[in-house]
Amino acid sequence: MKRIKSIVSWFVHSGLARSLRFRLISIVLLASLPTIALLFLTASQARSDALDVAQVEANRIATITASEQAREMDRIQREMNLLSRLPEVRAEDNSACTAFFQSLVLTGETQIYVDLRVVGLDGSVDCRSAVSNPLGQNEDRVFIEQAIRQRSFTVGNYRINPMTGRSIVSFAAPVLNEDRTVTRAIVATLDLGDQSTGLTRTSLPEGSIISIVRQDGELLLQEPPQEGLRPGVSLIGTPSVNATIGQISETDEELIDDGEYIFASAEIKVAADQPGDQPAFIIVQIPESEIVRRADTVFRDNLAKLGVSVSIAILAAWVSADLFLSRDTETRKTIVAELYHSFSSGVVDHLDTIVSTNVVDHAALPDQAPGLDGLKQTIAAFRYAFPDGEVVPREMLADKDKVIVRVSLTGTQVGEFQGLAPTGVQMIADGIETFAFRDGLIAETWSLMGPLLELRIVSRPDKPDVEPAPAKTSVWKRLTRVFRGKKGGDTP
Repeated sequence: MKRIKSIVSWFVHSGLARSLRFRLISIVLLASLPTIALLFLTASQARSDALDVAQVEANRIATITASEQAREMDRIQREMNLLSRLPEVRAEDNSACTAFFQSLVLTGETQIYVDLRVVGLDGSVDCRSAVSNPLGQNEDRVFIEQAIRQRSFTVGNYRINPMTGRSIVSFAAPVLNEDRTVTRAIVATLDLGDQSTGLTRTSLPEGSIISIVRQDGELLLQEPPQEGLRPGVSLIGTPSVNATIGQISETDEELIDDGEYIFASAEIKVAADQPGDQPAFIIVQIPESEIVRRADTVFRDNLAKLGVSVSIAILAAWVSADLFLSRDTETRKTIVAELYHSFSSGVVDHLDTIVSTNVVDHAALPDQAPGLDGLKQTIAAFRYAFPDGEVVPREMLADKDKVIVRVSLTGTQVGEFQGLAPTGVQMIADGIETFAFRDGLIAETWSLMGPLLELRIVSRPDKPDVEPAPAKTSVWKRLTRVFRGKKGGDTP
């Protein structure tokens, strides 16, 4: 630990750490850290929000798809009630009934039913659309007998067609005889895939799966079909199915949050009687990777942009370090001159750009507010006492982070200033002030001002009168005078 401390101490006091270039680059990197942290936090929140939105969407799609299946069964109920009232079905002519059923089943691509039959209470078949029975030898007859005895529309269990391997579901509706009695039922069998066309029309992210699963976990239908899965396969053990049918163990709870899919389920609720009590469920699975793909893409793009911005900032700091060093001295002098101009003009709006908010005035008055507010208070007091006052820097010297100024204060004192009563005359004071800079702003001030004196025009003392010296005669006049004297002779 001591060695580490010594290394850190050596580096802090080294020339590299004290250089302006290193400090500028360090500032750029440190300034980038909050942005990077915010970027990661935003990306995490975006992923979480995307998953929440996808969960809501999965719930909505599962509910809508289950409702569509229920409405489809309601439509079939209305159709079968109409079929049971047709003369071809109620008549005793089995050949007419068979031909009619075959016309409904054998319609190529527009096939509606897999099989249509009229079945008696004893199991006898009066007419049928095909010789083979898609329900097989182990046909569940409970729903057919209930439709006849209770004179109501009933739904059978979901089954697997042994001839095609596809899921089917059967419905039964009572057939009224001429005497209004019910001894037979019309039984319609539909292919679940043909009935569930809404599954293929649902818009979901790539890789999403919509499945119809029976209460016992048996797969009935899946869009798109997954490799290795076919109708009739038990899906018990998968997180979505276990959670849907309520078979959740401690191990399954770990599987539910496996990070691969989010899922939602909804029961297909049948309005009619369903004696077998084997409901089916719609299960919607959406891959998490697709949900967060957009958030991850935005995160990578923003991270790349930030990297470019930081690189440019580091390069700018490296190149401009020397410029800052050369211009630093003159810049500080200019800042001090701007501060004095505020005293002369009274304009203080820009002071927060040149003076630190927490500036320390080492010559502050007892009632002066701390920081920049106190400086503005001093300027206001100066302008009040000297409306025409000026603070003029006579000479400036700059060294490292300090500027020393020889300054003069002049102006007509019309108000009290620092305890001095107004004089109404021009006043002057000279002094020395020092300014310390930190981070490019004035951080500390020291002021040593002389007394405030009346500005007077000093005149020279009176001198005695002195007779003026005679003016000298020019050379030409003297020569002329001599020439005239010789011509006229000597005068006594």
